[in-house]
Amino acid sequence: MALLWIAVAVSLAAVVGSLVFLVVRTLRLWRGFRSSSTLLTEALSEVTASAEATAARAEILAAGSERMAGSVERLARSRARLRVLTAAIDEVRDSAGRITGVVPRK
Repeated sequence: MALLWIAVAVSLAAVVGSLVFLVVRTLRLWRGFRSSSTLLTEALSEVTASAEATAARAEILAAGSERMAGSVERLARSRARLRVLTAAIDEVRDSAGRITGVVPRK
């Protein structure tokens, strides 16, 4: 009969030990989940703030690109005008070269 009570005590100790182990591990898991949840919330708020800042920068760049398009158009007109003027100057130089080629030098 003593062996029966010893077996019951050992079994009871094993059950209680298992329950304590289970409770400790569950509490550790819950604490880890809460801290992970907090870290995840903070990380998501940082990502949201970064996305908002990026959207603001994109709007600024869009306004700048409109200005840039106007500047590129003005540059294209100026370059076309420069080509016309350069062609006119080359014509004058060619004409002047022909005339100076005929005139005798001292």
